[in-house]
Amino acid sequence: LRFSTATEMLLTWASSQGRPSLVLNFLQGIADSRITYSGGANGTRIDSSGVIVAATTPRFDYDPVTLAARGLLVEEARTNLLLRSAALDNAAWTTTATITADATNSPAGTTTADRLVSADGSHFIYQDWTGTPSGPFTASIYLRADSAQSVRLLSQQIGGSGGYASQTCAVTTQWQRFAVTLSPDGTGSSVRLAIDGGGAPSFDVYAWGAQLEAGSFPTSYIPTTSASVAKTADVGAMTSTNFSSFYNQAGGTLVASFDVITTVAGTRPIVSFDDNTANERIELYASGTDLRMRVIDGGATQVDMSIGTIAANTTYKAAISFAANDFAGCVNGGTVATDTSGTLPTPDRMRLGSNQAGNYQNGHLRSITYYPTARPNSLQALTA
Repeated sequence: LRFSTATEMLLTWASSQGRPSLVLNFLQGIADSRITYSGGANGTRIDSSGVIVAATTPRFDYDPVTLAARGLLVEEARTNLLLRSAALDNAAWTTTATITADATNSPAGTTTADRLVSADGSHFIYQDWTGTPSGPFTASIYLRADSAQSVRLLSQQIGGSGGYASQTCAVTTQWQRFAVTLSPDGTGSSVRLAIDGGGAPSFDVYAWGAQLEAGSFPTSYIPTTSASVAKTADVGAMTSTNFSSFYNQAGGTLVASFDVITTVAGTRPIVSFDDNTANERIELYASGTDLRMRVIDGGATQVDMSIGTIAANTTYKAAISFAANDFAGCVNGGTVATDTSGTLPTPDRMRLGSNQAGNYQNGHLRSITYYPTARPNSLQALTA
């Protein structure tokens, strides 16, 4: 055999040997130089010791309790609308509770968590964001106590027709983040995050990291001081020869291990192969609880099929195989979905947890493996 390029030789060898031409393990917490990363400005991550630290993309994240690696965190852009998110004693907050500033260590590992005390449970602390509250808003905060008790986290539309959402928080001796989502009707003038006793006879809790963001689920913590702070979206991609060195335009198989932090309706790309337009792409993506495979060639949809179902905050391993008139997908060794009609696009890049339309995974990528040949009969074994 004679090969015109070293890349052609590598892909032919990998194909003949059943070997992958690309393996990315994000659990190792190492940035691969072939991937171009950007975004994540003003973001945070949980490091290997379980502490929240400042970070930009790539954000390699860990479980705060088990300290196990969770992989590459990819989130959409969000803004924390509240001021003084870690200083509840500041004048930005309105309170009738007794507040002791910097009373204990926070989830950031610093002595910046405040103590909130109400002797009869009737006291409160709140902050309002002023603006037109259209669309969902999610309020969140970290809470801990010296002994188990409960408080109420409340998000409320102020003015107009009102409306609120609340959660009774079972606060324990471990730091835990609580969140509640409000769906205002757009007639108000502001949105409030509040903590009160919720009918309890008293409360005595530590609080830190308050966040109010426009969206139907909470994203990772965005620290603020005297102004609201915007976190930019996480972007990672392989382009040019870094892409063409592993990708076979005649067909391939993608295996990805991942989780999503929400199954609220919307497009959540896990991996996308495209040409920077909507016309040429292959995507593994979630839509609500439905995990799907989509193939678009020349602007025409060739395949858009369900390959399984998923839940939030659960790790999955999925694979899709693609060649002309031969498409297949599988999740966690389950039933293989197939489609036997369609042509292939000609992508020139791979995106991690996003697509060209500006949709984002909102979750973790644990690993990506690519084989330069279609392997529809191996998907159950590859994802078991």
